[in-house]
Amino acid sequence: MKYVLSSLLIIALGLTACAQMALRGGVGSAPEAKDMALVGFNDLQNRSAYQPVIHHQGDRFIAYIGHHGGTALNSLTGRVEANGTSVVDVTDPRNPKYLAHVPGSAAGSGEAGRGADGARLRWQRPA
Repeated sequence: MKYVLSSLLIIALGLTACAQMALRGGVGSAPEAKDMALVGFNDLQNRSAYQPVIHHQGDRFIAYIGHHGGTALNSLTGRVEANGTSVVDVTDPRNPKYLAHVPGSAAGSGEAGRGADGARLRWQRPA
């Protein structure tokens, strides 16, 4: 019984600390930024996103953004497509340009964006 009361006391103290953090603007509050500012935005055709990668290609910076499973309207083609990978030119971060959407598999699983420019590839001549 003593062990149960001790456990309940620890849980209650933990919950109190979490509630105080939330009231002060800690966990669960509005997003915070330190030394950063939002300068641009692209809705990615209303697709949820994860694992973005950005590569310097020529004189541009291109973002490859993987999406979670599902479907959405591709505003460039007018077709509903399975979520896959979005390609966005972020050279001007104040005005990102949506270049393309590469549809994912029909099974609806998420896609992880991966890309490599020539500078990151190691190539050796065959022996």
